[in-house]
Amino acid sequence: MGVLMHCKSCGATIHRRDAFCAKCGELTERAQPLAQKIGSAVGALSSEFGKLVRWIIDYVSDEAHRKQVIAGGATIALLSVVLTDNPITTGVSSLFSGDENSPQLTDDGLPDFASYEDVFMGEEEEFIIMGAANVRDFPTSQGTTVTQTFSGGETVFAREVKAFDPLSQWFKLTSGGYVWGGNLESLSQIAHEAGASATSESDALGLHDLFGQWSDRATCYGEFRDIEFEVTFDGLFMNGERYNIDGAPDGNRFTFSTNDPDPRRRSQIAVVKTETDELLYVSFPGAMDLREFPFYPQGISCAQRAEYLNQ
Repeated sequence: MGVLMHCKSCGATIHRRDAFCAKCGELTERAQPLAQKIGSAVGALSSEFGKLVRWIIDYVSDEAHRKQVIAGGATIALLSVVLTDNPITTGVSSLFSGDENSPQLTDDGLPDFASYEDVFMGEEEEFIIMGAANVRDFPTSQGTTVTQTFSGGETVFAREVKAFDPLSQWFKLTSGGYVWGGNLESLSQIAHEAGASATSESDALGLHDLFGQWSDRATCYGEFRDIEFEVTFDGLFMNGERYNIDGAPDGNRFTFSTNDPDPRRRSQIAVVKTETDELLYVSFPGAMDLREFPFYPQGISCAQRAEYLNQ
């Protein structure tokens, strides 16, 4: 059996042992049964604990039972802890039922969409989409509908919200819909890491200016196939191989290289982005031909390619 498969939500290539898709956050077939079992177990445990607390309250509320309880001093102290509002009961209750402002689960451990309301965790920010990203109608990949799909390199405004899974990060787009946090990168954070103080056009070019899918459109020259690659915050990906950013950029020139420990086998790709056009100029430092080849946004026609060169 092959080790690679495709995500049923976005089509990205994933390992068959992965629990979720790194591009869209969708649970894989391997993870869904486990997620359902965990959700069901948590729901059942919360339900049984609630029944126990209700039984204790009903028991003590009965006058005859209350007299029996009062007869035991130690029991009174124990019940005063269980039945009063104090840090102990608050902590135990939050452990089983979660934050009352968090999205709730049904008794079966599934997201309760009917009761969902947005609870925001921070202020609105501008983000860049990291590769293909699905927009969903609720902040979870479980049982939700994909309403839109963004391609890599687009910018959006969004705010973080509390998700059904407290260990997962989701954001609500200003335009509507929810995106998994793994598909977003804060522009202010990128600018900070690149040493810039802001993200205006007057600032030095950063890695995010290269984001997207690119092609040399060699078929327009009668070649057999195009050379294509994608740049994300995780690096440059070409022919299924990952190239990491190799040190700080030299002006508007970025160098990417593979992680091969033997420098003789290490491949490099140099990318130059100008402020005046929408092209990338790519060279391969380890090759005999050191020319810079123009690369275009993937998917443009041959006629559009000529327009890009003449802009």
